[in-house]
Amino acid sequence: MKKEHISIRAVILWLVIWEIGALLLNKEVFLVSPVRTVMRLGQLAVTAGFWFPVVGSLMRIVSGYILALAAALVLSRIAFIRPGVRSLLAPLIAAIKAVPVASFVILALICFSSKYLAVFLAFLIVTPLVYANALAGYDSQSIELAEMADVFRINKWRKFRYIEIPQIQSHVMSAAKTGIGMAWKAGIAAEVIGTPDASIGQKLYQAKVYLETPDLLAWTAVVIILSVATEGLFIFMLGKLFRGLKSVPSNRGVTKRNVQVTGRQSVVDRQQSIADRQSAAGSSDITFDRVTKSFGGTRVLKKYSCTFSAGKTSVIMAPSGSGKTTILRMIAGLEKPDSGSVGAPDRVAMVFQEDRLLDYLTAYGNIKVAVPNASADDIRNHLTEMGIPEEELDKPVGCWSGGMKRRAALLRALTADGVLLLDEPFKGLDQEAKDMTIRVTGDMANKRTLILVTHDKDEEERIKQ
Repeated sequence: MKKEHISIRAVILWLVIWEIGALLLNKEVFLVSPVRTVMRLGQLAVTAGFWFPVVGSLMRIVSGYILALAAALVLSRIAFIRPGVRSLLAPLIAAIKAVPVASFVILALICFSSKYLAVFLAFLIVTPLVYANALAGYDSQSIELAEMADVFRINKWRKFRYIEIPQIQSHVMSAAKTGIGMAWKAGIAAEVIGTPDASIGQKLYQAKVYLETPDLLAWTAVVIILSVATEGLFIFMLGKLFRGLKSVPSNRGVTKRNVQVTGRQSVVDRQQSIADRQSAAGSSDITFDRVTKSFGGTRVLKKYSCTFSAGKTSVIMAPSGSGKTTILRMIAGLEKPDSGSVGAPDRVAMVFQEDRLLDYLTAYGNIKVAVPNASADDIRNHLTEMGIPEEELDKPVGCWSGGMKRRAALLRALTADGVLLLDEPFKGLDQEAKDMTIRVTGDMANKRTLILVTHDKDEEERIKQ
C-alpha cells in the first residue's frame, strides 16, 4: 500500500483559504482565523490552568489506548491458537462495533465516575480495531514457513518472535496508527459529555457554553497536536519493539581474517563431534510398508514399500509427479499415508523445494533461528566455502540471488540434527557453485542418513562418493 504524505503546500493553501474566509465573514463567533487561533493558543499556553487539563486528558486517553493495545494483542493471539475462544469472542467484538458510542457512554456514566469515561471509551474503540487486524495478520501467515518451523522443531517462543511477529507487524502497525486518532476523538468526546475536572473536554464544553470560539479552536488545535505527537511516539516505540523481538545475535564480529585463521582443517576437526551427534539422531532405518497416497483423486503412491538404511545415502530419481517429494514429506511428518505405514525417524532436517527463508534475516540469522547452538564462525566458513562472497554475508537474504538463498537453505539443514532430506538442493546453481556446495555437503553429511531427490544423474553419483 502506498504511503500518503501530507504536502506542506496543500496545508498552506487551506490555511490561506481559512484566513480569507474568516476575514470575509468578519464574525469571530462563527469563524476564527488561523492567526487569531494561534495567538489565543499562545495566550493559553502561558497560563497555569492550561497544563493541568492537557496532562489530565493525555493520561486518560493514552491509558485507554495502551490497555486496548495490550488486550487486543493478547486476545488475538489466544483466539488464533484457540478456535473455541475465537468463536466465543466473535459476538462480543461484533456487538462492540455495532452498538452506538452514545449507548456505551450512557451505560458507563451509570456504572462509574465520569473521570474514567475517556479511558473506557478509548479502550472500547481501539480494542476491536487492533484485535481484528492482528487476527487477520495471524490468518495470513505463510503455511510454508509454519511447516519449516515444525520440521526444524523451532520452539513456540522463537516461532512467535521470528516467524509470526514479522507477518503480523504491518497489520498491527496500521491498526495502531489509526487507533490513536480514534482514541483521541472518542476520549475527548467522552470528556465533553462527562466534563471531568482537569480535562480538555471540560474546556471545550465551557468554550461552547460561553461562545468563546477562539478558545474552542485553540483547544481543538491542542487535541490535534497531541494526537499527532502521540501517534508518532507510539509508532516509533512499536517499531522498536518489533525490531527488538525479531533481532538475532549478529555474526558481524566474525571477519574475513577470522575465517583465514580458523582455517578449513579446524572446521573439519570441530565437525566430527557435530557429525556424531547428528548421525545419532537418525540411527534407525526408515521403512515404507505398502504406502498409498492420493491428492484430490490423483494417486501419487500405490502400495509403495522401501527401506532407507541408517547412516547411508539414498537417492530417489523418478519422473515428475511420481511422489518423490511426498515421500520426503511423509518422512518429515508433514503428510500421512492413506493406507500403509511409515517408520519415520525422531528428527529430520529438510531442504524443501522452496528455500523457506526469513528474508529480513541474514543467512546466519536464519540458521540460528532453526539451530540455536549454531556457531557463527562455522556458518561463515561454510558459506564462503560454498562460494558466497564475503561482502554478502551480513546482508539480509532477501537481497540475495536465488542460488545464494538455495545454499543458505541447504546449510541450515546440514547444520541441524537428524536425517537429511534434500529435495533438489542444488537446483539453480551454476557448475562452479554446485561443485563447491556438493563438496561441503559431503563433508558435513558424513555418517548421516541422507535421502536425496534429484533429476540429475551426476548429482546422484557425486553425492554417493
